[in-house]
Amino acid sequence: MATIQATKKQVYDELWSRGEIRFLLYKHQMPIYNKIREILLSKDVDTNSYVIDCSRQFGKSFIMFLIAVEECLRYPKRTVVYVGPLKSQVNEIIDGNTFSVVFAGCPIDLVPKHDGSALEFPNGSRIRLAGTDNRNYLNLRGGAAHLILLDEAAFMSDLEVGVLPTVEPMLKTTGGKLIFASTPPENLDHDYIDILRDHEEAGLISTYTIWDDKSVTEKEIEAIISRCKGKDSTKFKREYECKRVAESSVQVIPELTLEVSQSILLSKQEYLKIQEDPLTQYWRKYVIADWGGRDLTAILFAHYNFRQNMVILDGHLSLVGQDMSSARIAEAIKAKTVLIWPEESYRKHVLHICDSNNILIQSDMINVHGLNFISTTKEKLKSQMVQKVRDWIYDDRLRVAPDAEFALKSASSAHWAKGDKDSFAKSKIYGHYDHLAALVYLIRNVDELTDPLPMLLGKDPNTHFIHPVLRPELVGQTRELANIFNPRKGLSFRR
Repeated sequence: MATIQATKKQVYDELWSRGEIRFLLYKHQMPIYNKIREILLSKDVDTNSYVIDCSRQFGKSFIMFLIAVEECLRYPKRTVVYVGPLKSQVNEIIDGNTFSVVFAGCPIDLVPKHDGSALEFPNGSRIRLAGTDNRNYLNLRGGAAHLILLDEAAFMSDLEVGVLPTVEPMLKTTGGKLIFASTPPENLDHDYIDILRDHEEAGLISTYTIWDDKSVTEKEIEAIISRCKGKDSTKFKREYECKRVAESSVQVIPELTLEVSQSILLSKQEYLKIQEDPLTQYWRKYVIADWGGRDLTAILFAHYNFRQNMVILDGHLSLVGQDMSSARIAEAIKAKTVLIWPEESYRKHVLHICDSNNILIQSDMINVHGLNFISTTKEKLKSQMVQKVRDWIYDDRLRVAPDAEFALKSASSAHWAKGDKDSFAKSKIYGHYDHLAALVYLIRNVDELTDPLPMLLGKDPNTHFIHPVLRPELVGQTRELANIFNPRKGLSFRR
């Protein structure tokens, strides 16, 4: 086998010509680089945008700029848009260390020229540069782009109403990607919070905290913690652990942290054991509906384990579409009911509950389809109804089957509408968090007082020995015997 010999410079020159310059990165930066490369190569239409949720001092700006340079080196006549919060910060990349470090070893014939608003490469590719202060992003309007990089998006002005409407249309004809990279914002009213939520709900986010940065020494971490006034400070949690700490103030169920949600969600094996429990047939079953119109119709199937004082969500339905008639909804409910509780004995005591928003569809369910839905109200949503759900979660009284995971994610993602702490906000994935609304109705209407277990659990006295004190029909006979024999002191005919 022939051996090709080359100098170190020749190897680097070849890598530059190929647009493969990841050798400039530190080891701890490679996971972020690899994730962005994975997104750029993905053919999935649902991954046209992605969030890199990253702590400070990770070098994310350097990584983003390096990705932009690679794209322009690899593909002729490629346009990459690089946007930062301030024009001065973007200029710093060009005039400061970033540009000089990246291109220090670059062959002279590949180095781009800076014309003030863009880096122009010899192959016709370019990196367009802009800040968002003073609406500088408007200079980007028009033209197409193959990749848009929004660096420190959480600190951009007019992100939702100005920046995104300007840059997103640039991807329409190219099928390009949009990458956000930032630490969480200080202000929870910032548009980026909604972007984080939407991408988190869709699974289009990767988080890298200071604990993922293996290049930081223990002494350096101690210094950072000291500057932040402690490990438990809001600043450290937000900037270095990527926690949206203050966001709990707008969360509907702040108790549903990632860790709690994982503990609530049952595995298939755990749920199978619940289904195989012979007592399950006696527990009260519930079908809860939050009717939609143009919005989502959310339906939960659940039962209440009286012995463990716990609600188990068995399954869910998410029905959408303006042509979703009451007949189709009823058909779906009946089919799902049989699927979840296949034994007829399990379906003897099913209570149907719904919101009071749609009297017509409720009437159809009762009179046409034989589903006797009882309405519940949304009064005192925050002060009483939601609080009871929070209490049950805090007291560990909820479990969720795999088939109802969507409802759990809806509940954990839900937040209050801005300026209105008595109504849920709207999500692109979970609607008005309708499955949480159904969960609220469920917890409000669970019968915690009536023991559903029948006496003797339905055992037949003709086939099983049952002690007389447990047989109510013998109570009268026992008393008659006591009167006849007038027992001496010490003998007893008590039940």
